[in-house]
Amino acid sequence: MFKKVKRMPLWLWYSGLFAVVLAVVYGSLFQSGRSLVWGVDGITQHLPILIEFQRILKGIGSQSLFSWSWNLGLGADQMTTFAYYVVGDPFNYLIKFFPVSLVEQGYQFLILLRLYTVGLAFLSFSSIWHFSRFSQLIGALTYTLTAYTFFVGMHHPFFLLPMILFPLLCWGIERVFRGGNWWPLAAVVALTVVSNIYFTYLLGLGCIAFAVWRYWQLLSQKRVTLQLGTIFRRLLVPVIIGIFSAGVLLVPTVMLMVHSARTNSQFASGMILYPSSYYLKLPNLILTNGSGLPYWTILGMSGITFFAVVHSLRHFKRRLAINGMIIAIFLGILIPAVAAVFNVMTSPSNRWLLMTTLFFAFLTMRLIDDLPHLDRIDYLSFIGASVGLLLLIWLVGGGYLNISRHDAETYILLFVLLIWLIGYPVLRPSLTSYRVGLLLLICLNLMNNGLGWTSIRQSGQSQDQLLRGSATSWIKNYLDGAEKGLPRSGAFYRTSLASGYSPGTQTPGNNIPMLMGIHDIASYFSVQNSAVNDYAQSISNQVSVVNSPLGNVDGRISARNLLGVRYIFERKDQFKQNTLPAGYQTIKMANGKTKVYKDISVASHLSNGTGTIVLKNQNALPLAYTQEKQIPAATYNKLSGVEREQAMIFGAVSEKKADGVAHARLPKTTKTVGYRVKADTSTFMSNSQQVIKMRKQAGQPSTLTKATKKVVQENQHISKRIKRSNTKSLKIMENGTDGSVTTYKLVLSHPERYRNKSLYLDLSGINAQYSNKMITNRSLLTNTPIYRQQLLEQSLPELLNDGTQGYSLKATTHTSSTKFNQQSVSNLSNYVVRKHVLLNLGYAKSTRKTITLRVQGAAKVNFKHVRVIAVSYGDRYQQQIKNLQKHQLRHLKVVNNRVTGITHSDRPSMLTTSIPYSTGWHLTVDGKKMSIQKVNHGFVGAKISAGRHRIVLTYRTPGLVLGILMTIIGVSGLFCGMFVQIKRRSVLSRKHGQASSNSVI
Repeated sequence: MFKKVKRMPLWLWYSGLFAVVLAVVYGSLFQSGRSLVWGVDGITQHLPILIEFQRILKGIGSQSLFSWSWNLGLGADQMTTFAYYVVGDPFNYLIKFFPVSLVEQGYQFLILLRLYTVGLAFLSFSSIWHFSRFSQLIGALTYTLTAYTFFVGMHHPFFLLPMILFPLLCWGIERVFRGGNWWPLAAVVALTVVSNIYFTYLLGLGCIAFAVWRYWQLLSQKRVTLQLGTIFRRLLVPVIIGIFSAGVLLVPTVMLMVHSARTNSQFASGMILYPSSYYLKLPNLILTNGSGLPYWTILGMSGITFFAVVHSLRHFKRRLAINGMIIAIFLGILIPAVAAVFNVMTSPSNRWLLMTTLFFAFLTMRLIDDLPHLDRIDYLSFIGASVGLLLLIWLVGGGYLNISRHDAETYILLFVLLIWLIGYPVLRPSLTSYRVGLLLLICLNLMNNGLGWTSIRQSGQSQDQLLRGSATSWIKNYLDGAEKGLPRSGAFYRTSLASGYSPGTQTPGNNIPMLMGIHDIASYFSVQNSAVNDYAQSISNQVSVVNSPLGNVDGRISARNLLGVRYIFERKDQFKQNTLPAGYQTIKMANGKTKVYKDISVASHLSNGTGTIVLKNQNALPLAYTQEKQIPAATYNKLSGVEREQAMIFGAVSEKKADGVAHARLPKTTKTVGYRVKADTSTFMSNSQQVIKMRKQAGQPSTLTKATKKVVQENQHISKRIKRSNTKSLKIMENGTDGSVTTYKLVLSHPERYRNKSLYLDLSGINAQYSNKMITNRSLLTNTPIYRQQLLEQSLPELLNDGTQGYSLKATTHTSSTKFNQQSVSNLSNYVVRKHVLLNLGYAKSTRKTITLRVQGAAKVNFKHVRVIAVSYGDRYQQQIKNLQKHQLRHLKVVNNRVTGITHSDRPSMLTTSIPYSTGWHLTVDGKKMSIQKVNHGFVGAKISAGRHRIVLTYRTPGLVLGILMTIIGVSGLFCGMFVQIKRRSVLSRKHGQASSNSVI
């Protein structure tokens, strides 16, 4: 019986142990009432996309995968937008078999299934190496249950796919090195390309590194059996065939990504080195996840893997190729440029470390098989490395072992494992007992690794996981049912959410409205049409980020009108009657009172807690209309962001000159508002008596040191500098040297003139300065201790600290409040240096006398210009809105891939739409093909001659036909290659009388 158990298939052993570890790890999460739906991107991005994908698979509604969708922000190609998330992930197709009511459970099931498949993929990879069954089992567990897989499983589930694909790709490459068939590699390449273009790029670089490293290793061992040219040819053929096989998804997706909002991202976020805090956290990140996740640096390797790395380095010359790879990996972690290269030349995200887990698992298998042969020096190296790691953590902590409870448990398990390894040559237990004990300790280590993410007791990360059922409930009741009151037939319209509607989200966008069919203008996807971003940047939309280029357009009135926003959802507690501009009204009940949709409470504090009010905008423009005036690009480019927003109402901004269409005469709708600056520095400790008084109240000694007096003097200098610099206009916003926040008031001149207008705050030439001494200075004033680690950070070069924190600037009037955030350099998705910001202070019928400003996070912010701008929406504006509404396409009909209507104009005009520009749109006028052009810096348009015309806009996914042709060629080549190689193998088998002469072992 015992022998039968030992001889069980390896995948069964893996399955059993995987189930045990997962039961402990996720059992802790589920027992606390939590789910695997992350309260950040999980609820706002991943789950809504999966729900929409399930609807497509089940045929619910009229939406097709290969079509234009009006539910993706302003509208987008469904397939290429979803290709980054669900289309190429084979696991997602299983969601079709889940009931609609259980999609949240299906989402979590697929996470566990992907995680389980990671280990199966590793077992395929490990089977071609000469490792024992026991070492392969350990390797599979340590590869599958790493800090990285636990993290992405809870946060970005589709990022488990490369963990499955990479070992299969390396398996295919190794087969080719050994003279085996190439078609399995071609099949995996095709699956990789289909899964995600980003994964293709990332794993492609990883495969090149693996192939070069493997060839170097074989060459140094004099085991190369094929010529370099032959190896290159045998690798290139399956790669090309695999790429061609995936053409149907590859070509359209690449065409979108080339023209996406991310194409102009700054390389490595402009960094040469990481901030000092990153390097100080690194030692504790080797074995734990307790120091946060700076720049996606997720190592968290198991204790046995740590010893495997140490063991390999101990035998440096004998394993030169392997140790060269180890050194390259750890050097790569130190340099932002390396991370940026692996991250498609953008931000320094160390996601590439996911591939190193395969290498480390390989080292782990080697150590397991070498355990019986370890010598005294090996054990001493384990002891030295373990003690040395803790000593290093203590040193970078400023002489303080600043670790969490979970981290402490991790290091205790490391030393317990070390004792077990050392005890083997001393106690000489049976091999079975030794392996059982070793397996138990490794599983305990892996459980602890996972509990660092899932345990309420051990991890703050678990608090971000939503309570079970709350995701489904929130998606259903996101707008408190207000969406049910909107018309479901008639003219096409769009909607938007007022600023601050959903305080429960921590992301710049939210895809839940996508599921409601209300055509919300916001969208939150990793790959966005650059045309939408061009429009947002053109009008200086301050809420724009690459993942969400529009947001709610900062609530700007003319932008909403241009985009056809007819309904706005607003929180009840934020609604103010005197901020409703002309043309806006609330949806009312039969008795004439404003209708309030009662708040539907959702667990996890997701609901807004106050109820929802719907505003109707009578000035929303139709989706398509004719504009009889054009604005040349040269004229448009001279305007400010505020002026551009208004100008588009009076004329279409043409990409190229439209002959016969008159030029618009732009009315003056904006005016610069005068102001004077009042700064309140009363929070500063700018004289010794204030400090002494504060200390006495706190029971602290009143004697001031020389360093403390220096801080007081610096605050005095800052106060004087603030008053001197801001005499004519706002030039600097500076806080106290101890971090005390200064309040600035812009007192408006003749404020009564700006009733019934929108106010904007235009900040240009922004330059922020940071200080890493605020905490120290505050400690000096309050006479409280400061950690040595903070002193250590301050002593490092400024190059490693400047600009790491980011800052926020808040502007408030008595009717509204807004702010902008300069993201820190560690924000890998949305970091961009903000040199110019345009803040919408809102519309009000009442008088606003002052604008209050505060900045937090930066020591000082300098400005070249700070202007307050007033925008009026007078009679000419209202008349133009009505004129454009009259010139909408008659009998306008909008379906997925088709927009039709009738124009009737007495003069040549510009067909103007708010359809995001794409080469996939094709225009016919009275049945004749005509070219389209970009209008208003981001939308589909065209010149239309005078008269009555039938307009038909049809959408076809760009590159789809070419992609289908490539797929036909690639799949045909793959099957031909399979047939030829199988036939050849059969002939050789008969000739030599054996099963196979191309063994991959």
